[in-house]
Amino acid sequence: LYADETRKRQSAEAMREVGNLLASSLHLGQTYAAVLERAADLFGCSACAVYELGQDGRTLTIRSAVGLSSEYVLRSKVKLGAGVIGQAVAHAQTMSVRDFVADGPGGGSRYTRQLLVQGRYPFRGVVGLPLSVRGRVLSGLALYFQAALPLSADDLALASVFAAQAALAIENARLYEEEVCRERESAALLNDEAEVARSTFLEVLVIVLIALELVIASVSLHH
Repeated sequence: LYADETRKRQSAEAMREVGNLLASSLHLGQTYAAVLERAADLFGCSACAVYELGQDGRTLTIRSAVGLSSEYVLRSKVKLGAGVIGQAVAHAQTMSVRDFVADGPGGGSRYTRQLLVQGRYPFRGVVGLPLSVRGRVLSGLALYFQAALPLSADDLALASVFAAQAALAIENARLYEEEVCRERESAALLNDEAEVARSTFLEVLVIVLIALELVIASVSLHH
């Protein structure tokens, strides 16, 4: 009982630390990095990645990752509802497989299926966590383990809480960057309008000066 209470207290402290850390950054790239770093530390996974749903609404691609090869990141395009992470995002619930090679639902991407067929898939334990904000799931967090999944039911519950915090941090960072982009676009538009106004004023000024010279020349001729 004491061990359970100690573990719960440590988990709560870890989650408070994670929440404070994730809330401290509004830069999207830094937020992704913080989410992945803390996930790896907290759950002891060999690799982890944030998958985002594309504009087609059917394909998940890796937006940021730790511990995965460049080839894996570039070629892992997961169909919504396929594989562990595809199911997690499609059904908005945590999905886990103890031994993906032996008992998994199959690869969510053509690349993953090729690795499985060739016997070269590098992970066994896999967890897929939906990143949900206000009931909308547009991305997911995948945890990869080289050994069979070592996480208990309590660990998976903790991972779900972590994913909820991560989703909020990512959404806040995304909204902040969108606002910064809008401000930059507005500033650029104002600068363009100011330049147009300046050019128009100069053109009008030139016309007025030419007209004035003509008037002066006409008066001189009459005298």
